[in-house]
Amino acid sequence: AAEQRGGLWIAWSCGTRRMKRCVPGITEFSRAVLGPQVAVHGAWRVEARALATKELALRWLARLGATQRCRLPGYDRNGED
Repeated sequence: AAEQRGGLWIAWSCGTRRMKRCVPGITEFSRAVLGPQVAVHGAWRVEARALATKELALRWLARLGATQRCRLPGYDRNGED
């Protein structure tokens, strides 16, 4: 995660075909380390993006507490939403 401007952070990761295997460790890290660290630095919002077709990623973000704010049509480098 990186701060974009005062309190607004952006989080990122890359998915793989083996994402289901990786999710438990990433979730544990997000809850135990990443979340508390950005909170200490005054984060009031953390943005995360996922392709609209990646239902597993969207469900996982929701379970972490994320709420979907918008779709970004054609935003990905290959024109995906």
